[in-house]
Amino acid sequence: MRLLTNSLALLLAFTFFGCIEDNITVGEIFQEQTSLGAYPKLISVETEFFNLADLDNAAYAHSVDFVDGAGGKDVTEYRIYLSYVQPDQDTTIFELFRTVSSQEFTTRSGTNQLGLDLIIPFSEVAAFLGIDDLSIFSTEEEFNFRTEIVKTDDRVFSSLNSTPVITNAFEGLWDFRVKAICPLREDIFVGEYRITYGYVYPPTELPGGPAFGDLDRSVFLSPANDPRIERTLNYGPYLPGFSFFTDDVLLLFSCGNLLQTPINTGAGCGDGTIGAIQNGVATYDPNDDSTFTIEMIDLPPEFDGGCFGQGFGSRLRYSIVFTKIKLPSPLPRILHSIPLTKAITKA
Repeated sequence: MRLLTNSLALLLAFTFFGCIEDNITVGEIFQEQTSLGAYPKLISVETEFFNLADLDNAAYAHSVDFVDGAGGKDVTEYRIYLSYVQPDQDTTIFELFRTVSSQEFTTRSGTNQLGLDLIIPFSEVAAFLGIDDLSIFSTEEEFNFRTEIVKTDDRVFSSLNSTPVITNAFEGLWDFRVKAICPLREDIFVGEYRITYGYVYPPTELPGGPAFGDLDRSVFLSPANDPRIERTLNYGPYLPGFSFFTDDVLLLFSCGNLLQTPINTGAGCGDGTIGAIQNGVATYDPNDDSTFTIEMIDLPPEFDGGCFGQGFGSRLRYSIVFTKIKLPSPLPRILHSIPLTKAITKA
């Protein structure tokens, strides 16, 4: 496509030969040097998920400018297509979800480009897909959106006829995915926790006693790649007699349900690795991070490292109780001191 070839060549020429002023942006290069195509340039993403805790008011929102070499005036339509992803079902084909005409575009003061502040309420998505019962909706479902731009000459531009240079160098946004989550505040379920057994299988069930030994230690929960729903931690020693240590695990917080990735030591007897898995699904209170409990199974068949017989770990069940260690409150500051002269009494 001439548009993309010319744009990439211009970008490389300016990069290698330095024939560009410092105050000229990549978007301005596109506008000034080509009038052949168009793309939606991402300005900001205000909300990138549907809040599952409040689906009636949940909405996805982002802002784009239409870059076409004419300040966005050559763009006539912004079309949005939707595909629905459900667990254990075929993904639906993309269908036209909404068409935004140029009459709805506005000039952005910061860029002097025509653009759009796009808002997609979950209620509109649910109505389009025929989701009537929101109580059965889950975080496993996803919504894929694909967009395209129509110009005044009826040519259509999208991710299907564009190259990565538009998305990367020019900050274009054609396609995006939206999930429903119950976002955590970033300041909860983080910090130091004391872990102890709630209940544990008898020491005689496993040579050397329970895999975590006499469990009473501190661990740290930290925000992970997606701090809205993930925390990372390391349990530390596992099977102390063999000096095994655990890899980091993820805690996935999903609207009151808590899932943990397997505990893995990376050690084994030649067939897999030794570790533990979660037993069932734990729960948590999104408004109280002081304590929660995860039930576990040591050395199940998929994590016995080839060292034990099949089914050996089916009886090695226990629970781990997390209790947040509260930092002591600082001493109150004395706002007003008593003048020394007034503190001295006469004899």
